[in-house]
Amino acid sequence: MGNTAIRRPSRAALTWNTARLYGRTLVTYKSALADTIVFNLNVHPDMIDANLIHNYAHVDQSGFGVQAAARAQILASPQLKNNADNPLTGFLWFAYINTKVKPLDNLHCRRTVEYAADKTAFQTAFGGPIAGGDIASTVMPPTLTGYRRFDLYHALTQPHGDLASARQELTACGQPNGFATTLAYRADSPKQTAAATAEQQALSRAGITLALRGYPCPEPVQHSSAHARTTKAKPRL
Repeated sequence: MGNTAIRRPSRAALTWNTARLYGRTLVTYKSALADTIVFNLNVHPDMIDANLIHNYAHVDQSGFGVQAAARAQILASPQLKNNADNPLTGFLWFAYINTKVKPLDNLHCRRTVEYAADKTAFQTAFGGPIAGGDIASTVMPPTLTGYRRFDLYHALTQPHGDLASARQELTACGQPNGFATTLAYRADSPKQTAAATAEQQALSRAGITLALRGYPCPEPVQHSSAHARTTKAKPRL
């Protein structure tokens, strides 16, 4: 059999479902002004940023913020900065530690990773304090009711890592000379690639050898932006 070429979709459109009994006039709790919402799929992140800046797109579907080049452009322009937003949200970047893979099935080995990680480098990979968000010391974000601030692994007091505590945990987990493990990340994401590299360098200081394995995001859910078409009102950024 010969090779079969698979064409990746480039666009998806959402329109009103006229077959339903209720219409947009009955949706009283929102102003449903858009007739059609068009998603442009498999678009490079830098192109999404350019489309947003030049008003060719209205929304970045992922909502993770602009890339480094666009961020520098926005911060240097009072007009673009005035149109930008940097809200505190409930979103959290984190790295999952698999508790079923040796030696990370040992609690003390996992604690070694927690203490050795460089939270500042991780924050920088995602855009620094402006675009990367605040350094988190809890899973629950401060936007949720019931949030209580604490710093179990010294993320706030020693954001570059607590190597002394990391080495103590290495001894406690029976790996005084360190160990090797693997980190998987999205290779098509510049931010995740930078974060993985930063984590590799940080953990090496405590004797942990971190192999990096990059994987592409499943298609077609890679990068997309959206713009709305309406006969009633012009969407605004």
